Amino acid sequence: MKNYLDIGRAALRDRAALWARRRELWDARPRLSPAVVGAFGVVCIYFTLGVLHAHVMRRYQSGDEPRHVAYAVQLADGASPKVTDPLPSRKIHYNKPGNMAAATHPPLYYWYVGPVLDDVPTGQAMDAAVRKARVMTVALGALALVYIFRIGRLLFPKKPAVALAMMTLVGTLPIYINTSALVFNDAMAALTMCAAFHGALRLMVDGPTRWRIGVATFWMALAAFTRISGFFVVAPGLLLAFVAFIWHYRGSWARRIALSTALCTGMGLVVLLVSGWFYLRNYRLYGDVTGASAFLPLFKRKPNAPTWVLITSIAPWKTFFAHLWVRLAGGVQMFGTVDAAAAVLSIPCLAGFVKALVHVRRNASELLRDRRMPAFVVGAMTFALMMIAMFMYHSRGGSLNARYALGVLWVPAVILAIGLASMRSPGLMQWILASIVLLTVLTTELYARTVVRKVGGDFAIVAGLRKAHVKEASSAAIVALGAIGLGLALLLRAVGQVYRRIDDELHAPAPAPAPLSVEGSEPADVALPHSERGPAPAPTV
Repeated sequence: MKNYLDIGRAALRDRAALWARRRELWDARPRLSPAVVGAFGVVCIYFTLGVLHAHVMRRYQSGDEPRHVAYAVQLADGASPKVTDPLPSRKIHYNKPGNMAAATHPPLYYWYVGPVLDDVPTGQAMDAAVRKARVMTVALGALALVYIFRIGRLLFPKKPAVALAMMTLVGTLPIYINTSALVFNDAMAALTMCAAFHGALRLMVDGPTRWRIGVATFWMALAAFTRISGFFVVAPGLLLAFVAFIWHYRGSWARRIALSTALCTGMGLVVLLVSGWFYLRNYRLYGDVTGASAFLPLFKRKPNAPTWVLITSIAPWKTFFAHLWVRLAGGVQMFGTVDAAAAVLSIPCLAGFVKALVHVRRNASELLRDRRMPAFVVGAMTFALMMIAMFMYHSRGGSLNARYALGVLWVPAVILAIGLASMRSPGLMQWILASIVLLTVLTTELYARTVVRKVGGDFAIVAGLRKAHVKEASSAAIVALGAIGLGLALLLRAVGQVYRRIDDELHAPAPAPAPLSVEGSEPADVALPHSERGPAPAPTV
């Protein structure tokens, strides 16, 4: 009997030791940083709202959506449509006349959604296929937000709250959510453009390697092969890569310039090999690489004022801002309280940005030696090129739609995020971000009420889900609100944990001098920028 008791006690001791070891391993597990958890919260908010938009909107909510669907279907069938070709009404279950205006875009996005939309037998099945393609597009928008977060982390490595604010400001814009929930190629353009700039920025900040050069080239090629606007990121991205190569490589100036020129030329040739054939096709068919000269007359668009006059006028900029918040797919406009609230929430951000500019002016000599400064200049150049191109297109008669600029909206988001990070405490940043999220949820409900044409009663989102044949629509809406609430809680908690004022480093005491190398000529860690090395040691006689 005693032997059995000893065996039992030994087994219990072994089991207790095993559980203790498991507890130690659990406590020592790698944990996600608060910034990553907050980024997950933003993605959760955006993806939930995007799926709601994708289901609430009826099929072909936007007048442009049938053209994009038709282009995807024709490419899936192996055809090569032209702008002047009529819409394949039977294939897309659309009974209105139209043309293939989307055929001026490169085919990358349409290869992505084409298999889902092709060979759909009935209109009801087409509804389901369109919603599935919309959700696939929403996923692309979520990946674009991840790259915006990564851009913010590279630009502000010690200020994770700035990256979270950038991600939130872009991901909760109604135009970003609404456009990503349609069968448009704008979300893929945003993904490839943000990833391309991130690749070039990483070359500048972390230094070039074969892998990083390959990744940057890959995303630049995809950006140009998604929309022609991708070239407005490719050109500045190559410039940033050129500066990065000169900055990091060693040797004489002639050697560095020659090597940098050769590498950037190779990257540019890869981009042209991937997408150049399509733009040459546009030029051969329509007389220009954009194809605008072919499809603008189809819509009877008349030229507007000259580009410079439009840029210096207030009305076009008001239209651009309205598209960001209150003009959504289907010609739905929501002015009044929503428009005013968005403007009011931007005031503290701009005031904080002015405060940050004062600190930058006081510390300009130190900041100009930082390796991230060229990235800010190139980012501003990217946004400027995109806006000039949009105004040139508007001058020719095209629409000034903010969805064309989704890939560069992170640039003004940097300005507002810097303003938010200039506050004395994280409370104001948390309050503004929470207000923006709640305002976007309210905008979604108002938009659903307009689309569903519902007056009174239950929430319009629930009615829209019922029309989309979603089972247990009320429960699905509750789950969606819960996901948004969870994402908001994760975001606000992360901001509170990682918040640091944008000027903390500027007034912090300088770090101790870095240890000298064997030769005594410079610090051993030569990879650090001048702004992070501290003062140089005093010369000795």
